[in-house]
Amino acid sequence: ALDHVFGYMIFNDFSGREIPDGKTVLALADAAQEKGDLYYAKSLYLQGGRLAVWRDDWSGLLAAACGIKKLERETGPYSSTNALLLRAMVAAEKRQSRLGLVAVAKAFAALGEDKVASMVLSRSGKNWVEETNDSADIVSPFCWDK
Repeated sequence: ALDHVFGYMIFNDFSGREIPDGKTVLALADAAQEKGDLYYAKSLYLQGGRLAVWRDDWSGLLAAACGIKKLERETGPYSSTNALLLRAMVAAEKRQSRLGLVAVAKAFAALGEDKVASMVLSRSGKNWVEETNDSADIVSPFCWDK
């Protein structure tokens, strides 16, 4: 249904199954949430997060964390939202993305985790060259507003 809008960027895992890209899975999760199927939406957001981990895609992890944040009652260091944000930090650091670390820090600050946000910002390398890809385009700018 949504494949004509978002397209499928397919890759095969070791079993030969086709796996949709993270954007597609997150779009399906958003649609499930809008329909009120919250359990399925949460499952899809977590799946989108796993796909983003495989690709070191910090923006995909932020988008998955945003979706989970909307559904999750639990907050704090052991929440799924925080776990996805920490993975986003690691992915941004691996890609040497200053933009990614700033986005993750903003998300933590919006959750009231100012010390964690400060720690995330401190991980930026001085000689990092900012990436020119459009990875930030799938992250809702309104998700992490306080």
